[in-house]
Amino acid sequence: MKDYIKLYDLHGNLVAILENAYDIVVEEKLNDAETLEFSIPFNDSKSQYIKHDEEVIYASKRYIISQIVDGRDDSGKEIVDVSCELAYIELLNSTKQGEFLIDRKSAIDGLKQLLIGTRWTVGTIEADTDGIYSLKEVDKTVLWLVRQWAKIVGLEIQWDSINRKINMLQQIGSNRGAGFRYKKNLKSIKRTVKPPEATVLYAYGKNGLSIADFNDGKEYLEDYSWYTSQGLTLTEAKAKFRKEYIWQDDRFILTQNLLDAAKKKLAELSQPIISYECSVLDLSSITGLSEDKFYIGDTVRVYDSELKIDVMTRILRLKRYPQEPWKNEVELSYIIPGLQDTEEQSISSDIAAAQPSMLFATNNDALTITTTQQYPISLSITNFSSTNAQIGLMIVGQASAALVLTVKFFLAGAQIGPTIQQLCQAGYNTIGVPFVLAQIQQGSAMLDVQMYTSTGTFTIAAQHLQFYVYATNLLGGVGSEAPRVNWEENIDVKVLQLNMVASAETQLPITIGNEEVIKLEQIATSAIVTLS
Repeated sequence: MKDYIKLYDLHGNLVAILENAYDIVVEEKLNDAETLEFSIPFNDSKSQYIKHDEEVIYASKRYIISQIVDGRDDSGKEIVDVSCELAYIELLNSTKQGEFLIDRKSAIDGLKQLLIGTRWTVGTIEADTDGIYSLKEVDKTVLWLVRQWAKIVGLEIQWDSINRKINMLQQIGSNRGAGFRYKKNLKSIKRTVKPPEATVLYAYGKNGLSIADFNDGKEYLEDYSWYTSQGLTLTEAKAKFRKEYIWQDDRFILTQNLLDAAKKKLAELSQPIISYECSVLDLSSITGLSEDKFYIGDTVRVYDSELKIDVMTRILRLKRYPQEPWKNEVELSYIIPGLQDTEEQSISSDIAAAQPSMLFATNNDALTITTTQQYPISLSITNFSSTNAQIGLMIVGQASAALVLTVKFFLAGAQIGPTIQQLCQAGYNTIGVPFVLAQIQQGSAMLDVQMYTSTGTFTIAAQHLQFYVYATNLLGGVGSEAPRVNWEENIDVKVLQLNMVASAETQLPITIGNEEVIKLEQIATSAIVTLS
């Protein structure tokens, strides 16, 4: 059955079926753009309905019109050229303003958070349920964030544009078994081979995050497998073909995620880069057989006996001409330089200097501090690499009488930093507490402030208690109300009763009559202490 382009107005109503559309071209790139282009005669009565931002549906996919060009072709005929992108471009219209944080969530929960406020929902996610990931960005579109999230969790994006669902799969496409054979459906082929780009990979994430903590203290990975497979010993390969490569990718803020991605990256860079550019004939349009059909992401066999090419490779770019299938083009294995989205090449030899972040919290309600220990304010922090932190606390409050206000700081239940004991006079008092914590190890924990008075009360108005942490490699936010086990117990001992029998010495021996009745040298002391 022939597919026609269906045009929908801005209200979502079907307004035209463009049966006279021609020069239809659909181009897909794996994990990248997907576009539809077509032309229609200017004098076609239906061309008047074509407007920017309208939807078109073609071959069971939803597109958005992004560009309309009126002009003449080589013969002088008036035409309308229309360019569309898959409906994912709707996510370009949604922006996460300011700082956006996904803090230690699963692949599916992180994607759900990303899509809040959009028309898109989560589809199938083929991720490890135990995997935990984080992302921190500022002023980015949802589309950009979705693509970064897919890279962080190590999955490929499949857009279900009709239902506006996002699937993230281990690998898009299937193993077709059959593929492209010269003189059958392979019209031309060009193979390009480049040597391995790297055998040593230095990997860095956001703010200089390295893999050292999870890689035996080394900031790099090594892979000489290609050269050892050619007959070299490992020692010879290291001596002759040490190719160092520095990879910086600010999407990664957790060491384990960075290490996993670095292993995949080096697995590619340490092998020869072989790309195949082919011009193929889509036999499915002639035979109607599904086995002759191919899709983006498919693993296919490429065979040319004369060039001695017989490889299994993957379709990474696909350009279809539905009305002229003999013009179809595919690109296999590695995308040749120039066709890959430059946004994906987050590689640099210059490692970004660590940029500090500040976490801040304040009291939204008035507080009354008493002689009982309280935790009036907390911050949940994650430092994804060891760091030095500057801690600050500002308090403006009213003491009911002369008293000592004690302030302590706890990280993961253990006291850190100095104990502050401020003598306050009756009335208003202002207290500032700045100090530095050195070498906080990576991890996640609650940072709590404990306060109590020696007597009376200390009242703090709303917004008059401020607490901040300033450091690099930092994530976090205001502490939740989840139960925590941070506690401290003070015990007052009051002696209610003390019974004592003093020691005594006697004349030795004690004689009653003619017999020695008892011989005493010392009588023991005993005490009873009652605690309250």
